[in-house]
Amino acid sequence: MKRITMFLSCQGCGLTCLFAEQAAAFARSQRLEFAFVSDHREQQEGLLRSLDRDGLHVDTVRNLDDHSEFLDKARQLATLFEQAGAEVVHAQTNWQLALAATARRWTTRRFKILYTVHGFRNSSRVKSPVARVAIGAALWLTADMVIAPSSFVQGQFARFCRKSALIYLGVDDRLTSHPRISPGSHPRTIVFAGQFRPGKNQAWLIQAAAEYVRRTGDRAVRVALLGDGQTRAGCMRLARTLGIEANVDMPGLCTRAVVLDYYRKASCAVIASNSETFGHCIAEPYVLGIPVLSRPVGIARDIIRHGETGWLFNTPTELADLLVSVLPDERRLAAVSENSFRRRDLFSWERIRRSYEQLIEGLSDSPERSAEQAAPIDQIA
Repeated sequence: MKRITMFLSCQGCGLTCLFAEQAAAFARSQRLEFAFVSDHREQQEGLLRSLDRDGLHVDTVRNLDDHSEFLDKARQLATLFEQAGAEVVHAQTNWQLALAATARRWTTRRFKILYTVHGFRNSSRVKSPVARVAIGAALWLTADMVIAPSSFVQGQFARFCRKSALIYLGVDDRLTSHPRISPGSHPRTIVFAGQFRPGKNQAWLIQAAAEYVRRTGDRAVRVALLGDGQTRAGCMRLARTLGIEANVDMPGLCTRAVVLDYYRKASCAVIASNSETFGHCIAEPYVLGIPVLSRPVGIARDIIRHGETGWLFNTPTELADLLVSVLPDERRLAAVSENSFRRRDLFSWERIRRSYEQLIEGLSDSPERSAEQAAPIDQIA
């Protein structure tokens, strides 16, 4: 068995819900042995206790993801890696990548470093190119393998990676095991779950919904925008200005149970983001059988075949035209729902763990392998 030490936290959150799910799924492996390390904080209270109840021990380093006391934290990690007998260390952030690379110099174990790209200032046209080059240079110097959660991300870093693989992120087991949600008809409901911040473009949904009402006369249509953030107040004002305030629901931050309740009422999900590296806002409705209308961002370009497993659009006008065409057509919505639901296993943690196992076992000592040679998930799953 190869021994893997995996980071489970990120700056500003501590132990995250996503990485806790990943840890619980990957620890069931019969082919790999895992140790886990995290910041002492949690994105949601109880995550550490939940992992402990599942028999997973997590070594915590106080304020691990704060950008301070770098050398002290690197020494602590070097000790943990030695104690765990790490053969591979899996970093999730740039800070962790730097810490792992430094710790490797202080250990007797010449472990390999695996890195998953979760972001590169990709929502900013100005910052993204600079961040991509800076991260790419760090990857070339330190990472033995890079995991990309979408073909878009893999393409962005292809020339910086010694080895890379396309492996999607997983979706909560409660969603992948949920029965298919048939698109609702009355009232027709559009859902988007995501932060209110520049680049997420909730305003596009409000504008498109107003145009849909104007062109169809369907004043019962609902738009549910789940989440909170700096652009939420502006979206509320826009809904009032366009005269559809009563049609737009903005409940703020929602628990998983509340989000699922909104999904159960959904006719479709719309993602108008400028950029996504993966896009749980795309994957979650997709696995439930909710028809997804998305810009070609993140995994949308990997999994959506236009008119068959969803719809793609590029502009607010295209989105409005799609809503007018698709939303009243229950037969088309049902067909797309069935097609996407049949492919929900793409995002099951079980399938992703098997892909990860093959990736680790195939991580050889050969120094070079181009990104173009790396196997996508459909080939290594």
